Amino acid sequence: GTRIIIGWDPDELVVMPLDANSQVMHCQILFIKENKRIFCSFIYACNYYIDRRILWDSLDKHFRSVNNCPWLILGDFNIYKELVDTSAGNSRISKGMVEFNDCMNRIEVQDINRSGLHYTWNQRPNGLNGVLKKLDRVLGNFKFIEDFPDVFANFQLYKSSDHSPMI
Repeated sequence: GTRIIIGWDPDELVVMPLDANSQVMHCQILFIKENKRIFCSFIYACNYYIDRRILWDSLDKHFRSVNNCPWLILGDFNIYKELVDTSAGNSRISKGMVEFNDCMNRIEVQDINRSGLHYTWNQRPNGLNGVLKKLDRVLGNFKFIEDFPDVFANFQLYKSSDHSPMI
């Protein structure tokens, strides 16, 4: 089945897919009115950390082709970055967290400005005592943050999904 679906307004954007696998779709996007281009990678990572190594490898390879162009990476990484990104009170850094942080450092990206909910995934969206985690992120490289300083991600309240919608 399909894991990543992308939709856009063709009057506003030209989207050119560059590469894809089951966890990421790398695209180049042209904003027609502004005549600005960015690279954008849409993520839906696997649950198991060993399977996510394919994603980290794909991001590493794409990093080499991005050069000094704006690059945005967004989606469900299925891993949290820091211990404060879970309500479960874990006190141990997992192998998956180490690999995620190592990849972010290698490809030189960081979270863009954000507002709204910190925890973007709710184990029990309709019940009590669920575990909350920050699994969904919007990352940008230095060039993206420099060229688009006013862009921010707003994580909304949970609705029909266990993930917070992001605008």
